[in-house]
Amino acid sequence: MDRFKRQILADEKRIYRTDKRRQQKLETRIRILDAALDHFSRRGFEAAAVRDIAADAGVTHAVIRLHFGTKDQLWREAVSQLFARFEQEMADPPEEPTSATPSLAQFIRRYVLYSARHPEHARIMMHESMEPSERLSWMVDTYVIPAHRRVMPALEWAVQGRRLPAMSLVSLIYIISSSGQSLFMLGAEAKLIYGIDVAAPETIDQHVAAVLALLRISDGSTVGADRQSEGAIGIA
Repeated sequence: MDRFKRQILADEKRIYRTDKRRQQKLETRIRILDAALDHFSRRGFEAAAVRDIAADAGVTHAVIRLHFGTKDQLWREAVSQLFARFEQEMADPPEEPTSATPSLAQFIRRYVLYSARHPEHARIMMHESMEPSERLSWMVDTYVIPAHRRVMPALEWAVQGRRLPAMSLVSLIYIISSSGQSLFMLGAEAKLIYGIDVAAPETIDQHVAAVLALLRISDGSTVGADRQSEGAIGIA
């Protein structure tokens, strides 16, 4: 084998090792963030322990410090991943065809399905919203306010067109949010009281139907023709 070919093989091996290390690093980061979301959502920021997060992620405490530095930065990165996933799943759900102007029924269904898949979202919001904090201000300014601003015009259009019940838009957005999330956020309680599995497909489908009925939404109601260019919407 000539020197040129040997050099090519050596370069390819280096690239392979680099790509493999990069992939391993990414996978480690994802495991840490998933474990962090679980602990922060169940225990809150103060009670969640970084060492417990590390143990669940299969890494050492030092590895978390290497990737994220402080506990606060780990929380912020976990929340950023949470909202990135929220925007992705609300914008392009795999179980439904993409629509430039989603129907109100489709929007609600997407939101309830997301809430069922990720109850940690509502739990983190609940923990952080109990009292003012710098973390809450950062999360609201960075993610929640932009999400509400995107959805408010569509809800106003729907209320004015009598596609949704007439009420305060602030009340409406929190009614949609709480009705979509609460059953799954309180899944352990629902199981003890009613013996139901909130993750079961039939339970989720029934809850979708219930929220649609509560809001008096039919499948033919559109979010708003004047919002076609903005695509799907969501409530954080």
